[in-house]
Amino acid sequence: MKNIDKVITMMRQSQRSLDVGGWHKPINGATHVLDINDYETRLSGQAQDYGEPERFIKDTWIQIDICDRKPWPFPENYFDFVCCSHVLEDIRDPIWVVSEMSRVARAGYIECPSAASELLIKQPLLTRRMLQRTTGVIGCAHHRWLVEFKPEESLVVFRFKLHDLMENQRVVKFSEFHHVNYENFSSWLFWENQIQAKEEIFDIGEWIDSLVLPQSKRLTSFNPIQRISEKFSNIVDTSHQNKYRQPNHGERCKYPYI
Repeated sequence: MKNIDKVITMMRQSQRSLDVGGWHKPINGATHVLDINDYETRLSGQAQDYGEPERFIKDTWIQIDICDRKPWPFPENYFDFVCCSHVLEDIRDPIWVVSEMSRVARAGYIECPSAASELLIKQPLLTRRMLQRTTGVIGCAHHRWLVEFKPEESLVVFRFKLHDLMENQRVVKFSEFHHVNYENFSSWLFWENQIQAKEEIFDIGEWIDSLVLPQSKRLTSFNPIQRISEKFSNIVDTSHQNKYRQPNHGERCKYPYI
């Protein structure tokens, strides 16, 4: 979580605070947790504030499907603060979840993978990928949504992550010639009073054109197959070099993942 210190402080200072989807990396400073998994199996060893005492107890760990379109078991503005980190991109109905967070809390924090990180090949180990003859994965394969925050409108925009994203040539070109560092890997939003959400249908090419990556870098004159094969010629079959080589400028490549 990017703003972990600030979020933990706000959770602990709140009389009542809620961690939505907190089973994997719970926040011990939360008084309540909502998750589809049960209390006993929580990964307490991976807590965001590991070492701090848990404020939530078994009775305040609510095991429910947060997307089932049933109001959460809390009245309006029951919580001072709610946190939902790296959850919305995974679930089937994030718009409902955002609406319920807005209903039961007076303020909160949401974090998701950034648009750029979802459009870039995630696996950095070029050597292993080439030796195993596997393709790269753009973003995370289990994510359902591309998420954008609009702080000036207190709005979260969801765009369905198309199943053919890995075959889209605009995405392929973008992912080959840019990379994103840790600072740009996630996007987030602190909100107060209320937060809204909507879904947009979009053109992937126009959306890529609109992305701004101030710290992105263009990768030029780099052929990893050639470089690896020079060092490990007895391991790598160079007959596949044309199949996996990086395309020249403007060239379409049937096998783009290096």
